[in-house]
Amino acid sequence: MHKRFEVATVNIKPIHTKHDYKAALKAVEELMNARAGSPEGDLLDSLVTRIQAYEAKHFPMLPPSPVKGELKGHGSHDTTLSMSPRRRPGPKFR
Repeated sequence: MHKRFEVATVNIKPIHTKHDYKAALKAVEELMNARAGSPEGDLLDSLVTRIQAYEAKHFPMLPPSPVKGELKGHGSHDTTLSMSPRRRPGPKFR
């Protein structure tokens, strides 16, 4: 059963600690079916924005490394990556 949030009484604050983060994730889970534009939907949007800011700071993602360079460096023989799109084999239909 979903707990109904009293949107007017929710204290909106930044997420500073792991405890705050876990509480925000739980609140998002409970608000996942909120209608866009409703007070609950607006609260969901706000929570997601704050969660994203916390995750960007505390769980940064490394930039992706180039796949083609990695394959060449490890002796891969997969030629489909180096072929131009016109020469690459397409899907086979039967």
